[in-house]
Amino acid sequence: MTGGHRFRGSAVLGIVLLSAIAAIVAYNVGGQPRNDGIIVDASFHKAGDTLRYLYGSSGGVPVERAPDGSIFARVPLQSHQFVVLE
Repeated sequence: MTGGHRFRGSAVLGIVLLSAIAAIVAYNVGGQPRNDGIIVDASFHKAGDTLRYLYGSSGGVPVERAPDGSIFARVPLQSHQFVVLE
């Protein structure tokens, strides 16, 4: 894992770089559902792209641009859910 962050004691996030693939790992360690925005590397994704679930759910989530220009994806997580996206 190249980076990670714990948000207010209830979500653990990390980014794993495998060759030219960036995977996002998100885990909700809390007892309530969450729908956090996760900053993504603009050199890998642009607004309008879709991050595809590799584990933990199906489908994908859209990549968006925040008002400040940051590129992010909003990842919904149920209580104690773990997902990997690419």
